[in-house]
Amino acid sequence: MSVVGTVKRVNVDGVPFNVMADSNFTQNNSRFENEGVPTSGETLQKKTARVQSVESVSIAASEDEDNSLKELADRNDTYPLSYETAAGRVYRTTGFIKYENRETESGTTKLQLIPSSADGWQLF
Repeated sequence: MSVVGTVKRVNVDGVPFNVMADSNFTQNNSRFENEGVPTSGETLQKKTARVQSVESVSIAASEDEDNSLKELADRNDTYPLSYETAAGRVYRTTGFIKYENRETESGTTKLQLIPSSADGWQLF
C-alpha cells in the first residue's frame, strides 16, 4: 500500500516552507497531453508537450516570507525548487514560481511550482 497524504515540505530558492496540513497538490506528471483525433480510419494520437507543474501549493508564510515569494515570482531567472511527499520522497528541479494568492486569515500563500526544463521533476 502506498503512503498518501499532504506534502511535508517545500523549498523555494533554498528557503524551506511548511505545507498546510490539509493541502492537496495537483501534480501534472506526464510530459505530454494526449488527444484522439478522429479520421475515416483509425483514431490518430496527438501529443502536445506540457509543463510538469505542481499546482495548488499552499504553504505557511509570514508577511515577510510572502513578500520574498512575490519578489521571486517577478524575477526573470530560475532557482532551485523541491518538495517532499508524505512517503518521504524528495522531488527537485530548477524553475520558477507563479504566485497565486495569500489568505490573511490562515496566513497561507498559494503557489504553482514550474520547472524550466523539459525533464521536469527529478526524484532525489
